[in-house]
Amino acid sequence: MHSESSDNVQVKLAFGNDHIWANITPWACDDLALTIGQSVYAQIKGVSMTESELTQSFTG
Repeated sequence: MHSESSDNVQVKLAFGNDHIWANITPWACDDLALTIGQSVYAQIKGVSMTESELTQSFTG
């Protein structure tokens, strides 16, 4: 999901019945030529988020 007013693109990664969300830059999305249903490798990096930031990332 990408909007011109956003600094990030939200990407949903599915692992069977489980999934995680990732925020990437529009540049990365274009450079990787991501498409729905595409198989990818993901490198997971730990970050710290407040509950407010987490809620906003899923609703905003």
